[in-house]
This record gives sequence, structure tokens and C-alpha cells, in this order.
Amino acid sequence: MLSPQEFIQGINEKQITAYEELFRIFYRYMVVYAYRFVLRKEVAEDLVQEIFIGIWETNKTFNSFYGFRAF
Repeated sequence: MLSPQEFIQGINEKQITAYEELFRIFYRYMVVYAYRFVLRKEVAEDLVQEIFIGIWETNKTFNSFYGFRAF
């Protein structure tokens, strides 16, 4: 488990281990949230995968763990 500082640094530096941790923490929560809007599990999962791709591809610098909920 990464410390919060290591986690944010890892995300900003595009480290795979940090993204795996991000996925592990947020994936299930995000799929459930998306499902409430689209009412299809497969569509909700696809939407969440697109969000994770967007996080990987963005040039945005994250300053805290909680910034991911806003993203």
C-alpha cells in the first residue's frame, strides 16, 4: 500500500502501480454510481474504463487523493 504522497506522486508520474491502486480503490464505487444513471452493468463498466483511460491520458497534475472524485 502506497502512502498518500507516494500515491499522488505515482499518478502524476504515470506509474503503473499507482494506477493499479487507483483502480482497486475506485472501480467498484464508480461502476455502482454509473449504473444508477445508465441501468446497464456493461455500459456502466465501459464508462468507468473510459474515465480511467482519461485519467491516464490527462496532463492534469493531481494534488490530493480527493481530486479523483471530482475528475
